[in-house]
Amino acid sequence: MNTTFKALLAQLKTVCNRYDSESESIKNKLLDELSKKKLTTSSNFEDYQNTLLFIIAHPSNELILNKAEKELTRLSNVIKKANKTTLDKLKNTGLPYTQTLS
Repeated sequence: MNTTFKALLAQLKTVCNRYDSESESIKNKLLDELSKKKLTTSSNFEDYQNTLLFIIAHPSNELILNKAEKELTRLSNVIKKANKTTLDKLKNTGLPYTQTLS
């Protein structure tokens, strides 16, 4: 089943604040699937970061915490290597390595 990054992220956002065993299993599976997807669409970066930060702040268990932290690091590395056009699109999002004007 070839699901898009955006669809997987939407599913993760739905279960990120649920803590029953079924939701933990779904979060674990979704984080695995998302980690295999290439991070190319900058329009999803802010939502992905916010969802990962929520999971890190309120982890279901240590395994999910570690996976969310690795994904946040991966996202940061992608943004760090992004070209100027992408970085311009990400201004004022609060994402790492982006410009914030106040």
